[in-house]
Amino acid sequence: MSVQRRDDSARMMTVPDEITGDKFVTVTGNDFVSLPEIDRCGRVFGVTFLHGGCAGLIEVRGSRDGSHSCTGGDRPGDKYRATPFIAPAFAWDGTAVDLAAALPEFTLEGDWMPTFSWTGGKRPGSGGAEWRLSARIVAPPDEKGFCYILELQHLDIKRHEGDEAREGARGERSPEAPGSIEAEVGLHLAWGYTGIRVFTSRELPLVRTCRYDRWTHSVVAEALGPLPVFALALNASADFDHLEITGPTGDTARGGQECAGTPVQAGAGPGGTGSLPASLGCNGSVGTAGITICASKHVTLAPGERATVAFYVAFNREADGARTTSVHLRRLGWQALEARTSRWLAERRVRVPGKPHEESVLNRNLLFCRFFATGKTLDSEEVVVVTSRSPRYYVSAAFWARDALLWSLPGLMLVDRGRAREVLLRAFSVGTRHVGDHAEYIDGRALYPGFELDEAAAFLVGLGTYLSGTSDFDIIREPQVFEGIKRVLAEVEKWTMRTADGKPVLCRTFLDPSDDPVRLPFLTYNNVLVKRGWLVAADVLERLSVDSSNRWASDDLRRQARELREAAEALSEAIRRYCVVDGPFGPMYAWAVDIGPREACGNDGRDDEGGGAAEVARANGSYRGLCRTEVELYDDPPGSLELLGHYDRCCRDGEEASILANTRRWIHSRHNPYFVEGPFAGPGSAHSPNPWPIVAASAILAEAAACDASGLCDLALVKRAIRLLTSAPMDSGLACESIDPETGAARTGAAFASGAGFLAYSLWRGLCLLEANPQSNISSEDGLPADSVDLLGGKVVRGARRGKQR
Repeated sequence: MSVQRRDDSARMMTVPDEITGDKFVTVTGNDFVSLPEIDRCGRVFGVTFLHGGCAGLIEVRGSRDGSHSCTGGDRPGDKYRATPFIAPAFAWDGTAVDLAAALPEFTLEGDWMPTFSWTGGKRPGSGGAEWRLSARIVAPPDEKGFCYILELQHLDIKRHEGDEAREGARGERSPEAPGSIEAEVGLHLAWGYTGIRVFTSRELPLVRTCRYDRWTHSVVAEALGPLPVFALALNASADFDHLEITGPTGDTARGGQECAGTPVQAGAGPGGTGSLPASLGCNGSVGTAGITICASKHVTLAPGERATVAFYVAFNREADGARTTSVHLRRLGWQALEARTSRWLAERRVRVPGKPHEESVLNRNLLFCRFFATGKTLDSEEVVVVTSRSPRYYVSAAFWARDALLWSLPGLMLVDRGRAREVLLRAFSVGTRHVGDHAEYIDGRALYPGFELDEAAAFLVGLGTYLSGTSDFDIIREPQVFEGIKRVLAEVEKWTMRTADGKPVLCRTFLDPSDDPVRLPFLTYNNVLVKRGWLVAADVLERLSVDSSNRWASDDLRRQARELREAAEALSEAIRRYCVVDGPFGPMYAWAVDIGPREACGNDGRDDEGGGAAEVARANGSYRGLCRTEVELYDDPPGSLELLGHYDRCCRDGEEASILANTRRWIHSRHNPYFVEGPFAGPGSAHSPNPWPIVAASAILAEAAACDASGLCDLALVKRAIRLLTSAPMDSGLACESIDPETGAARTGAAFASGAGFLAYSLWRGLCLLEANPQSNISSEDGLPADSVDLLGGKVVRGARRGKQR
C-alpha cells in the first residue's frame, strides 16, 4: 500500500508559522555577542548572547513592542514599531538629521561588517551634498562587545576625498576657518526589554541600574535579579561631550533615584573630562522601567576634513566586567579592532575565482553559520552549539545533534576547522546524555523528548565527516568521544529490529527529520545514516584497538568493529529488500515502510508492491517469516532521499544508482504531491509546503557523490541548483527553511544558521564541480530564474509566473 499524500489531521505536528511580508535584515556578531536584526538604516534592534546559567539565549532590546522581531517596511520613511536598541544620531550645523528618513548606501565589508553611508545637506551657491556620514559595525572575534564607528566628512569639491580620517577630537583647524561647520555624532541607546529565549522569548523581571562611571569614563548598566545576570557598558574613542541618561521615571522598585527621569550631562567642554557633578546624580538610576542613553561627540570640520568617532558597546556577566571590558576595547582602539576583524575574515575566506557573487553568498552563509550556530556563553565562556543565535529562527538557542553535526559541521570545516573540532567535542560531551532526543538544552539536559533516529546517527556520521576532512585521529582518543560512541550505539540498538538469530533488519524511529511523528516506523534515509554510522564506529574501534596496550581490550575492540561491519552489511541488504518499491519511473526507494509477520501481507505472503520482499524472505532463512506490510512514498527535505548517495557509497553504483536516480526524479516531479512549481520551484513537505532551499543543496551533493563514484554527473542540474541558492533572496541572502515559489523570499525558518552551513558547503561542492568542468561555467547574470534579487539592496524583480502547488 502506498500513501500518495499524507493525512496528518490525527498527528500532533509542530509546524512553523509562515512569514508574511518581506523586509531587509542584516546581521553581524562574534563569539560572544550577536546582532541579529540590523535594518537598512543602521539601527540595531537587539543584541543577543548565550548564557550558560540560563541554558539559553538572552535578548536585550529597545522596547517591549515588537520584542520578538522588528516589523515594518523597507521604503524610505517607514518606521519600525519597535524601538531600536541602538541608533546613530547626527546633527549638522545645529540641525538634527533624521537618518531613518532616507535609505543609505549599504555594503557588507568582508561579507560580515555592515557599512551604511548617507550624503546630505545643500552646498550654498552650488547645490550638491555638503556632508557624508558613514556607519560601520565591527564585532571583533573573541571580544565581549562591538564597535559602532561613525565617520563624518565635510565635502569639498576642491579637495581630494582621500584625506586621512582622524580620531574623534576636534579638527586641527580653528572654528574660525572659512566654511567650518559644527556637528554632533553619537548614539542613542534604549534598553526597554530583556528576555530569555530557548524556543520562545519571555521577559525577565529584572531591576535595571544605570550610571556614569568616572573611573572608566563609560556608562554602565546592569540587569539584576537576586544576583547580577549581565551588564553592558558604553564607551567612546574620546570622552563624551554630551551625555544624557534617562532612567525609570517614577519607578520606585529600589532606591538611588537621584537621576531617575533626569537628563545627566557629562564632560562639559571640549576636553570631555568625563566627570559628573554630584548634584547631577552620579549614582545613576535604579528600577524596572526602561533606560535611554544619548551620547555624542562634538566635532568642527572645515571643508574637506573628516572625523571619526567610535563607540564601544561591551557586555559581561556583571557591571565591573562590562565597564572594564569597554576600557579594554577603547585602549585597543577601533583601528586595531577593525584591522584584526578584517584580517580574521580574509584569512578564512573561501575563494571562488571569477564568480564574485557566488563567492559572496558562500562566505556570508559560512560566517553566519560560524557566528550564529556556535558561540561562547557570556558567563562561563564555554563553546556551545545551537540551531541559531537569532530570535528570528522559531526554534533557536537549543542543541540539535542533526543540525550541529550534519548541517553546521561541514560548513565549519570550510571556514574554521578549529571551531569544527570544538563543536564535535562539545556534541559528544553533552549531546550524548540524551542520544536521539529531538532537542536538548545547550548544556545537554533534556528539552524536547522524542526519539529521532537521524539525531542519534548524526553523532557517528558527523565524526566520520570530520575525520575524512581532517585526518585528525587524535580526537578519537578523547575520552568523551569514545564514551559517546558507546552511548550512541547502545541507544540505536534499542530501536533496531533483529531476526531470531540476531541479524539486524531495520531501525525504527519515533520522529521523522522534520521532527514530527512518523506514519510508518522504518525510514529509508534514517537507516542509510545508521549504516554509515556503524561503519564509522567500526573504523574508529579498529584504530583504537591498534593503540591499546591491553591485549584483551584490543581483541574486544576488533570484535566489536567486525560485528558493526557485519551489521552494516545486513542493514544494507535489508534496505534493498524492504525499501525498494515500484515507482512511476521504475524501482525507487520508499520514504518509509513497515514490516510484519508474513501472514500480515496477505496473498500467501506476497506484498502489495510486487511480492519481492516476501519471496526473498522465503529464500533466506534469516528473514523467514518477515515481509513488508506498508509503504509510504514521500520525501522530507531535512532528510531527503536525495542524500542516499552522499552518505552511502553503495547507492552510487550499479542497480542502486539507477534506483536512486528514479527516486530523485520522482522527488522533482508532479508525482510528488509536495512539489511546488514556480520561478523558484522545488519540493516542500507536510511540515512546510513551500520549496526548501536545502533540497537544492542536497541535489548538488547527490551529483557530487555521483561524480566521485563514476566521474559523471548532471552539470545542468548543478547549475540550476546553484542559481537558485545564489539568486533567491531567502532571508536577505541568508539560509532559511522554506521560500516563496514566486519571489524566493523566506516563508518559514528565517535566520536558519545551522542550515546555512549545509547550504554553503553544498554550494562550494557545486562550484568545485563546475570549476573542474570550465566549459560549463556560469555567470551570476546568465539564465537566472524569472525572479532575481539584489541581495544587498533587498530589491526583488517579480516574475510573471505564479508558483503552484500540486
